[in-house]
Amino acid sequence: MSLLFWRRKKDEDLDDEIESHLKMAARERVERGESSAEAAVSARRELGNVGLVKEVTRDVWGWRWIGDIAQDARFGLRMLGKNPGFTAVAVLTLALGIGANAALFSVIDSVVFRTLPVARPAELVDVGSSATKQSPGGPGVSWPGYVEYRDLSASPFSGLAAYTDRVQVTLAQEDTAGRPATAAAVTGNYFDLLGVRAARGRLIEPGDDTVGGSDAVVLGYRYWESEFAASPAAIGATLRINGAPYLIVGVTPKDFYGIGLNNIPEIWLPMSSAIRVEPIYKTQMQLPGNPYFRVVGRMKPGVTLEQARLEMRIAGEQLGAGKTSTYVYPFTGAGGRKVSDPYERPFPLLVPVSELAGQKWRELSAVLGGVIVLVLLIVACDLASLLLARAERRQREIAIRLALGASRMQIIRSLIVEGVLLSGRYGTAATWIATWCGDIGIGLARADFYRVHRSGDRSGVQSCARVTSCARRCANRAEE
Repeated sequence: MSLLFWRRKKDEDLDDEIESHLKMAARERVERGESSAEAAVSARRELGNVGLVKEVTRDVWGWRWIGDIAQDARFGLRMLGKNPGFTAVAVLTLALGIGANAALFSVIDSVVFRTLPVARPAELVDVGSSATKQSPGGPGVSWPGYVEYRDLSASPFSGLAAYTDRVQVTLAQEDTAGRPATAAAVTGNYFDLLGVRAARGRLIEPGDDTVGGSDAVVLGYRYWESEFAASPAAIGATLRINGAPYLIVGVTPKDFYGIGLNNIPEIWLPMSSAIRVEPIYKTQMQLPGNPYFRVVGRMKPGVTLEQARLEMRIAGEQLGAGKTSTYVYPFTGAGGRKVSDPYERPFPLLVPVSELAGQKWRELSAVLGGVIVLVLLIVACDLASLLLARAERRQREIAIRLALGASRMQIIRSLIVEGVLLSGRYGTAATWIATWCGDIGIGLARADFYRVHRSGDRSGVQSCARVTSCARRCANRAEE
């Protein structure tokens, strides 16, 4: 900044010196008998091109390029201000293209490339079920199966926790109407096993997950922000779940959405509370052939994934995996006869949690990457056509500037500076769009993708395309 003020002072001194030199030369000619008008013209002719003299002098000072760039920046701002239609469309086109692509990449980065916000994620594995030793199987485990794995005497895990993120409930505060929401039911050691710490208050503890335990509920961070305005006073308040009062004890961290990334739970309940909220879970827990629950385990220090898989396979065979058993329901059918169903005991299947989380998005990442490149190419071609149309209309202006003595390098430099100014504008707009769309996109990505896909709501995309197309037509009219 001081350098610019120094240049301005030197320019003022140079103007005064040139003006003084012209006056002295004119005075000498008047003394030799010339008229004042002729003397002034002769003195200026003798000095030559005043602008060239100034440029040569500035070259001697050094750092001339700073002043030239500042001058080009002022000229570029004036030119962009004279063509608001072109400026608006160029900024809008690139901002939407770059911003939307940045948002899309942030979604991919969030659900595919980043590690889960848990302690030592490499130690966590998802314990699922498989019909055979070789089949890929699925992520679910029955509650009796979880209890058997949890109580193994020789286990490769330092702990196992069960959860489900598909509990449908109705939430209401004291002074508001109820609304449907998705809750997660977890065992008391879930958060401690993952190494997750509360953003406010505390999380669910083993003492909460007992018969007759506390009616504790933990809020998801987004729900806390939207419904309680991120107020610390929410801790200790009452939240009605399916009409029953529950005590809010804490809030999950901001970047924690669970480890399955299929649903975003708005609240977290102890498993024992889920039975009271939705009595059907009591029946689900009794069915050994119903893999309804998810199980996550943390491997003991020094245990590798292959070792854990081998130990669990041996344990599964000892528990009767692959054999058919009969389950007798705790109720009677017609005529008072007992009801039973055969089921095949599954093999345990271990998959790293980091691979399971966001798996469907990982499969789409290559397609989404291609979409990013394609959209950028379309945006670049669209802007190139706008710039070529504008350059066609500026040929007369550039010819006049060349005729007045501007060099080709000066013309090129001014156009580059103008482009930088334009990029600064759409870069700022693109950053805002990327931030706004990225937050929405991550939420949608971590929600149930099938549900979002089924909704088919593309009105926002269509409206954006219409606005861009209309603005471009208006800009073309203004340029003409």
